[in-house]
Order: sequence, then structure tokens, then C-alpha cells
Amino acid sequence: MINAVDSVTFEIVLNKLSQITEEMGINYVNTSGSAVIVEANDMNTCIVTRKGDTVALGPFLRKLAPTFGMIVKNITKQGIKIDPGDVIICNDPYLGVLHQPDFTTLIPIFSDGELVFWVATSGHQVDIGGMDPGGFSIRAVDVHQEGIRMPLVKIVEAGRFKDDIFNWIMNQVRDRTVGLDIKAQLAANKIGEDRVKELIDRYGKDVLMRICEESIAFSESKIRSRLSLFPDGSWSEIQYIDPDGKSGQKYKVICKMTKRGDRLTFDFTGTSPQARAGINCTASGLWGGVLTSLLVMLSYDLPWNQGVFNSIDIVAPEGSIVNATYPAPCSGATIISSWVVDNLATTLLSRMFACNEEYHDEQMSTWCGSIQYPAIAGINSRGRRFSMAEMSHHAGAGGARAFKDGVDTGGVHSNSTPSIPNIEFNESHHPVLYLFRRHLKDSGGPGKFRGGASAEFALIAYDCPEEGLESVSVGNEFPGAKGLSGGLPGGIGSSIAFDDTDIPKRMEQGLDLPVVFDQIVGDIKILPSSYPRMPFTKNQVLYSNWQGAGGFGDPIERDPDLVIKDLLDGLVSMEASYAIYGVVTNETDKKKRVLDREATLNRRLEIRKNRIGKEPEQKLLTRDDWAKKGPLWISESLFIDRTNRGIVCGRCGYRICSSNENYKDHVVSITKKLGEIDFAKGKLCDRGNFVVLLFCCPRCATQLDVDVVPSNDQKPIWDTQVE
Repeated sequence: MINAVDSVTFEIVLNKLSQITEEMGINYVNTSGSAVIVEANDMNTCIVTRKGDTVALGPFLRKLAPTFGMIVKNITKQGIKIDPGDVIICNDPYLGVLHQPDFTTLIPIFSDGELVFWVATSGHQVDIGGMDPGGFSIRAVDVHQEGIRMPLVKIVEAGRFKDDIFNWIMNQVRDRTVGLDIKAQLAANKIGEDRVKELIDRYGKDVLMRICEESIAFSESKIRSRLSLFPDGSWSEIQYIDPDGKSGQKYKVICKMTKRGDRLTFDFTGTSPQARAGINCTASGLWGGVLTSLLVMLSYDLPWNQGVFNSIDIVAPEGSIVNATYPAPCSGATIISSWVVDNLATTLLSRMFACNEEYHDEQMSTWCGSIQYPAIAGINSRGRRFSMAEMSHHAGAGGARAFKDGVDTGGVHSNSTPSIPNIEFNESHHPVLYLFRRHLKDSGGPGKFRGGASAEFALIAYDCPEEGLESVSVGNEFPGAKGLSGGLPGGIGSSIAFDDTDIPKRMEQGLDLPVVFDQIVGDIKILPSSYPRMPFTKNQVLYSNWQGAGGFGDPIERDPDLVIKDLLDGLVSMEASYAIYGVVTNETDKKKRVLDREATLNRRLEIRKNRIGKEPEQKLLTRDDWAKKGPLWISESLFIDRTNRGIVCGRCGYRICSSNENYKDHVVSITKKLGEIDFAKGKLCDRGNFVVLLFCCPRCATQLDVDVVPSNDQKPIWDTQVE
């Protein structure tokens, strides 16, 4: 092996490798015809060593991070003979792909007859066949019902495109766009192959391989060094996956993150067994969910490579809903089970950050806790079969931070370059017409700093066959956008159909169409969070919204002027501003909404009094007041007294319990229905499966934390145990 590479060459080549993955992604977008890729960036690219170690990951969908290396390792494991000019295609979730809609193609790169690297591209397809259009089949009981599942097969062999394989794929899908997208992946990979070969020609194979090894070692060293800054301990969280469309069962996902020295372990022991429904994920989805958070929260300034992966351990029982085994269906993995894993990892890392002042501002509440993913399918005006993936949910919502609000529709946490389709793009390519797409009022999780707002849209079938179209949707009822330090969860998602609307008549008469939810006239039908294929007729309206992001801190500590601004911007309602934020306005001029400061102070005192049933401590302290005592903060308002190992409220000094107890068992606990805290769609769509537990200091009534639990099992979560 050659000696260490000089630092200048190291940096140049390292940045060039990263740039190659980005150029591959740009080429993919520019040659694909799919709205999922062109408009929503639901894809990623990668460079992998011959051993399957990730060298450079593209700046797109981070959840795909483990996919490429897992596939390469399976190619080696299966002993597939690889020659120059070959291209592998695969979409099997049991071989490393997240779920079947993610077609993945890989090109080997040879130097002097030796296989040295792979370049790869993966992207979500608008359809994969199967029992439901759009690639998501919530009713499937095994993987065989979900659509085409390709093993590791060559779509190009020795430079020859294999029409038989291509035609086999196209014979399974409803939309011809899939064919164009496959060829776009091949074009993107060719760009990557050419650029890597240029690096080999310039620096030599050995130097390039050495740089990759050093880069991996560098990332692992840096992340381990950072982990050493935090106290040893464990942080736990539980989220749920709502009824699977058949049994009515709720599925539990438990994660306990333990930090020891310079290493993290994510342990999912106790998670529910895999389901006979398309809501599971395999090991790739499990790793993808954890890495989604780890890459941006602990590794934002490091090369995204195998070194980051090597810094953690993941424990998950085989056959569980987050580590499913064949033949469990898992087409919904990315937006259900793997999404929940990402939610958990984000919350747990933020709880760990709270224990170190240097990382205090890196805390971040959960982003959009779940999406609603509707697919529309049928025959378009040109007589062609199509499948439309409605990707507006990629607008997501950004989680509140420890110092600032989350970003309204700021994207989804899993994508570094989130984007959504232009409405006109969807309308010009598919027989639908949007009535509106807009921010959803009250969807951002309330807190001292508000979670980002999500959005809503409504559409109709338009210029389609007389019998109309079909729709299917996948989502999760559980409000997964966890708040932190007393912040409330983001608003829940919903799917709603309006039957027998007056829209056709309005269009015929040239009358105005609805531009807000309350203007839609028809027989309202609240649909399940995930529903199988159903008719989408010409006199229907389909409405959908996805979850907002979690808040940070007690909502009644929010700057009243910020609440007024949210009122004027249409992001918070009068009802929520009074009930949740305790803000009172002078309603003589509704356009200005002048703050009544004295009434607001009294209202907030009233809220605190109602929380604990008595007069609260009125003199509230700040973190600065405790600085000289050197407390170990475990949240924004809780710390461990290092002298007597007690958990103390930082707002009033009340000693709650010893540090080896769950403080939630020793404070005031208040149970709320979702509709009592979610003024977006909570009252309309809450099915009563979950309730919200508010935990408040018995002396000062500060809202310390919030749990969302099943209504029939209201045991509080013991979330922090620091040594």
C-alpha cells in the first residue's frame, strides 16, 4: 500500500467524488420524464468500493444511504460474474433496496482488469405493477402481491442493452414512464463511470483507493470524537403504526439509544412482529431511517461515507416490523416503518444533544411526522394508461429548534434537496385539476418555538374517461412529529373524499371553484390513513394533508408578537392562539389583531393554574440562573443536580425525584384528546386511537414534556437515563 496522501490531494479528490454524485443526480433529473424524479428528487446516487463500502453519497434522498453497499455485498455473496460493460438492476428489498418502487442500477468500474468501484443510481418509480397502482399495496399479505421484484439481474451485459429484460419489466407496469426512467439511470451511471475513470487516469488506482480509505477513517474518527463529548446514558422513545387496514392492530416501534464512550447503539428490541400488510421495512429501511438523522445531526460537515455507518450499532429482532424477513410485504416501508425509525432517531439524538451545552442549539423536533401519499391511476385523455404519484408531501415541514421556529413546508427530513411538483406539471401530464394547494393552518406543532406548518391540497378528476379514475393512499394515523421540552406534536395527516359535489355544475356554469376546505360542498367521508384502491369519480373531490412538525418548549412561553404574526399570516387560528398559546387580541380590527398584553398575561397565568389546580410559582428562573451550579441539563427545563443526583425543574428549582426514577411519574400528568390540541384536522379526523399526555411541574406548572400514547395504554415513556 502506498504512503498517506498529502492533504491537498486528499481534499481535491474527496470533493471531486462528492461532486460526481451530484452531477450524476443532475443528469438523472435532466433525462428522466417522471415527476417523482424531475420535480420531487426522490432518488440518490452513490460511489461504492468493490467491498461494498460507501465512498460518496449524493445530496438527495439520504434514506437510500445503505442501499448501494448492501446490494454490492449481495452481488459478491451470490458470486455473480461481473465484467466491464455490465449493468445490474435490482428492486428487491431483501437484497438491499428500501422497497420495490426504488429501482436501483449499478455499473462496475474496472482498472487494469480489476474491479475497483461501483457507481449507482436509485429512484422511485411511478408504478411497479401489483395489486394497486403507484407501488404501494397496503392490503398485500406478502411481497409477491406488491408488484415486480427483480433479483440481481443484468440489464446491460458486455455493453449490450438487454431488450428481453427491459420488456419483461415494462410488461409488469402500468405507466411507460418507467422505461424512460430506467434509461435515465443508465445515463446517470455512465456519467459517474466516466468521471471516476478520469480520476483513476489522473491520480492512479492505488492513490484513489487510498484516499477513499482515509476518508472513511476520517469520518469515523470525527464522529467518534464528537460522541465522546456526551455523557454516557440511554434515551428511549416509542411510536406506533396505526391499523393495517385489516386487523385493526396497532404496531409498536420501540427504540432505546445507548451511548457508551465513543459509540452509539440503537436497540429496537420489543418492537412488534412483522405484519401481513405492506407496512414493514427490511434491514435496509431500518438502517436508512437511522442514517437519515445521523448524517445531518452528527455528520453534517463530514464526508457521508462508510465511516459514519461504522460508528453505530443497530440491534433489531429479525421478523420485527422494522427488520422484516421474507416474505413480509414492505412496499410502504419508506413512508411508514422506516419513516417512524427516522422520527425516533431524530428525537433520541436531540435528547442526547440536550445533555451538552455545546450541542444545545442542535436539538431539533421531529419534522413532518408522517405523509399522506395518494396515487391516481387510470386512462388519460390520450387513451394511455398512467399512474400519478402525488408528491406534494415532499414539501414536508421543518422541526422546531431550540432557538427558532421550524421552516414551514421546509421539506422532508430524509431528503437534502427536497422539491415538489409544480401543479401545472401534474395537470398537464395527468387528467386531474387542483382546486388549491396551500399551507394548513394550525398544523405546526405549538411550542415556545413553533414546528413548521404542513400543507393541504384538493383535486378532482378532469378530462378523463366517463367512468373516472382510481386512487389509493398510504399514510400513518399516529402523530409522529414529536415535540421536545414541552412542545406539542405537529398536526395529524388526513385523507378525505367529498362525494356528490357541485364542482361539475360550477364548472359548467363558469362559477368560482372552492379555494379552501370549508368551501367544498358534498357528502364528506373521512378515509383511513391508508386506503386500498377505490374509484375516483368525476363528481368527487379528493382532499389530503400531511403532518406538520413538532414544537419546542412550552407554548405559553412563546413570544406573543410571534403568535400575532402567525395569526396574520394564516398559520395559526384565533382558537389555537387563545387555547394553546394563551394569547388574547383586541378584536375590534380583525385585520390588525392588536395584542392585549395584560389580558395575555392573565390568560397564561390561568392556563398554568388550570394545569396544576392551584396558584403556580410566579417567579420563573432561566438556565443562566443555574450556571454556577454546573447542572447536567437533560431538557430545556430539567436538569440533574450533580450533588444529590436529583432531577430538578430549571424554571422554579423544584426537586422532582431522584435521577434513577422516571420523573414523569412524579409530576402532574394531563390527558388530552388529539382534537383538544390539534386545531387543524384533529377534531374532524381523530379516531380516538391515541391521546396526548402533558407533563407539568407541580410547583410552577411549566409544561416539561409531551407523550403521545395509545388511548388504552397510557403509560408514560421513561425517555432519559443519564449516568
